[in-house]
Amino acid sequence: MENEIRIESFDKYIEKVREDYDPRHPILFRGQADRDWALVPRAGREKFKATNDKALFYEWKRRAVECLEKTPDPKDDVSWLVIAQHHGLATRLLDWTTNPLVALFFAAVEYPEKDAAVFCYYREDLRSYENIEEELFGLCTEEYPQIIRPPSIVPRIARQAGVFTVHFSFEKAFGCPESLMEGDALEKIVIPASLKKHALNMLDFFGINDSTLFPDIDGLSRYYNWKAENKNFIRDPSLDDEDTLSYGVI
Repeated sequence: MENEIRIESFDKYIEKVREDYDPRHPILFRGQADRDWALVPRAGREKFKATNDKALFYEWKRRAVECLEKTPDPKDDVSWLVIAQHHGLATRLLDWTTNPLVALFFAAVEYPEKDAAVFCYYREDLRSYENIEEELFGLCTEEYPQIIRPPSIVPRIARQAGVFTVHFSFEKAFGCPESLMEGDALEKIVIPASLKKHALNMLDFFGINDSTLFPDIDGLSRYYNWKAENKNFIRDPSLDDEDTLSYGVI
């Protein structure tokens, strides 16, 4: 990718994303834990791209009703697909966020030995695609990815300021000039592996962590495991046993 920069500190990252901030033209951000990963939805990756993702989705949807306490309208495939995406099904949706701190978290949270990347997608028009349910599975041909601003059908969408691009074709690597509309731009911010741990500590200070982005018991457990592994705890001086720890927010 031609438009690529490398930052060496958390402060430089904040400085970079602040430079580009314009409330009239929101930016989409995506964090990836390995800088070399392509911008491809799971349904377009090697082990899934030969699968009929439409058939996979509808079979998943048929069974999913037994697993959910609340379900969307049966005809609302957009909401169903958002739920499927957030629970790990291979779909043609790609997750983005309007919050650059959330993107940095996802870039830093895994693979501590690898350089990561935050992608910044600048698009002149970020309006939702209104008739997306007719286009989701390639029923109509679209040359470029379209944007879905989903309803907060699951709590983590609101917590993560979630937005999706839906990809009608996997033939073009997203980010190459042919995959961008006129006026669009895609920038790649490389996050060195050496910065990941510090970035997670700073993000936790600003309230960005597993427990806030994944508001369920699994997210809370991951958060306290992270605090324990990184010794981010407050020691309670009233306890006799110095090895007994009282965990708290730093």
